[in-house]
Amino acid sequence: MILLSAATYAQAENERNTDLVGQLSETYRSAVLEENTDALINMLHPEVMFHPPSGGAFSGKDIVGKLIISFLDKNDVTSWKVNIDKRANLGNSLVEFGNFEIVENGETTSKRKYINIWSTYKGEYKLFFRGWSPL
Repeated sequence: MILLSAATYAQAENERNTDLVGQLSETYRSAVLEENTDALINMLHPEVMFHPPSGGAFSGKDIVGKLIISFLDKNDVTSWKVNIDKRANLGNSLVEFGNFEIVENGETTSKRKYINIWSTYKGEYKLFFRGWSPL
């Protein structure tokens, strides 16, 4: 029988969770490209907060869901490149920092840095906070 030390277990758990951040981010990105608003809204925490670079923050699943639908209705996102620079496990939350580039019809329309915080809700990770700003 092999016994794992607490440090080895913690390292393995952290690696599993940082891999999960990548999976969550990719699922979100894919849903945007597919304009799958149902999937996007399902990924939101009930108390989600979006904080864009201009103006104040938006909070609540209903309000943020409407923002997502409005964004997808107004924009034809053909590519969204995401680079995750750092991932962290904060216990019941996973954090990712990075940058992204949105392409609409072959033209880069947005380059931003971002932070996402994924928190557990009813046993699943949901997007709790998304903030972004110019590079």
